[in-house]
Amino acid sequence: HHLFPVAWLREKEPEKNANCALNCILIGRKANVRISAKEPIKYLLETSEASDLGEAEIRRRLATYFVKFDLLAEGNYDRFLCERAKACESAVESLCSGKSWAPKNE
Repeated sequence: HHLFPVAWLREKEPEKNANCALNCILIGRKANVRISAKEPIKYLLETSEASDLGEAEIRRRLATYFVKFDLLAEGNYDRFLCERAKACESAVESLCSGKSWAPKNE
């Protein structure tokens, strides 16, 4: 799943590479089809409202992928990629140094 959907990003910022690994996570096929080309804030709110999980659980699950709900909802692709890269780098450094790591639920 592209966190910033390819079609949406091409319309808003056509020069950006939507296929960057930092823009992707694994989700089910049905959820991916439901999200389609919606902007992040729209599909985040729809998912939160339609799900029995609630927003807190969606935030927690996204955090396990180094995705901050609020940052994704903000819709700033460059900032999102930069912050997600920093979070991934920090986790890798912790794991490589033998420290334990757990996602931050933000």
